[in-house]
Amino acid sequence: MIGSVSGDPMDMELAVTALMADQQDVRSLLKLLARQLSGALGGRVRVEREGGRLRRSEEVRSLRVRIGDEEFAAEVSDGQVATTVAHASGGITIRTETVTADAWLTRLLSGLKEEATSNQAARLAIENLVMGQR
Repeated sequence: MIGSVSGDPMDMELAVTALMADQQDVRSLLKLLARQLSGALGGRVRVEREGGRLRRSEEVRSLRVRIGDEEFAAEVSDGQVATTVAHASGGITIRTETVTADAWLTRLLSGLKEEATSNQAARLAIENLVMGQR
C-alpha cells in the first residue's frame, strides 16, 4: 500500500513513482515538498523562493531538508534542477554527492520514513505526500 509508512521496501519506489507521475514538472514537486515538509520539520527545512523582497514568488529557487546526518538540497538554475545529498558527521559535511531527481526523492522519502517512526509530524507529512492530500 502506497500510503503506508511502515511496510515493505517497495513502498518507497511506489511513492516516488506516484509523486513523479503526479508532478511531471520537478519545480512543482519542489513547491509541494516545501509546503508539506516546512510544517512537519520546522527549522530543518529551508526554502528560498524566486523574486526579491518586493515581488515574492511561489516558485522555489532552492529547497534544503536536513534529516539526521544528511542534507538534501535541490537548486533550480536556468530551468534545470540540481539535486545533491550531503552527509555530515559531528556537524561537518564530509561528503556531498550529486544524484538524479528520482534518487534524491527516493532517499528523501526513505529518510522521512525512518524519521516517521518517532515523529508524528513527519509521519503525517509523508502520508500527505504519498496519499495525495495536498
